[in-house]
Amino acid sequence: MKKSNKLALVIACLLFSSASIASPITIKLEGMVYSIDPIFSSLVSWGDPMTASFIYDPSLITFSREFDPDRYFYYSPLVEYEVSMGNIYAYGTGGRSEVTNNYIDENNRLWDRFILQTGGVSYPSIPALENLALENRFEINALSVSMTLYDFIDADALTTSEALQTIPLESFDMSQSAVSIQMEVAGGEFDWQPMFARIQSAEIVPIPPSVWLFASGLLGLIGTARKKALTQG
Repeated sequence: MKKSNKLALVIACLLFSSASIASPITIKLEGMVYSIDPIFSSLVSWGDPMTASFIYDPSLITFSREFDPDRYFYYSPLVEYEVSMGNIYAYGTGGRSEVTNNYIDENNRLWDRFILQTGGVSYPSIPALENLALENRFEINALSVSMTLYDFIDADALTTSEALQTIPLESFDMSQSAVSIQMEVAGGEFDWQPMFARIQSAEIVPIPPSVWLFASGLLGLIGTARKKALTQG
């Protein structure tokens, strides 16, 4: 085969591979803190800015669990997350998603909901809260980080409770959606101490195509090398 033909074949393989590899979805959020448990008062105040980033990859889902009719947990598509509120910075890897479609609550409201949360799958690192526990001599039983998107307006953000392959941010009601950091203190009743930030802006940030082309290119070259080795063997 001529060198030009080989080059064309390699390029075609790279383009095909890059198209067939699903990209994780990066969600960037900004907002304002609107609710704080008093335990956090030395670290964060009402009105403090919130910034957050969540990376979601539905291809990583290993299994699902039905919690209620039309409400499912999916494990574990949350790749990575980081949240900043006031003087608190939380970060980590791993977590689950929750998809709730056409749920009717106790107030007879119909809504859709999508959540990305640590959900016991991972334990976030939050140095400021760990220091707070040391200074005030209490133990932390659990920590949680989450992003919750609601659609109360017409409940048409979701059509099923299946795992989301894309996230239709424009269909959710951001005025009712929030990012939270929560802590449970050991030794007491099961009760979370939360802080919430209302989401004021949200966007899907595309991962540069060059990154995925490079990754898929490596896969293509590996595949070509394996075929050549098998042929020569």
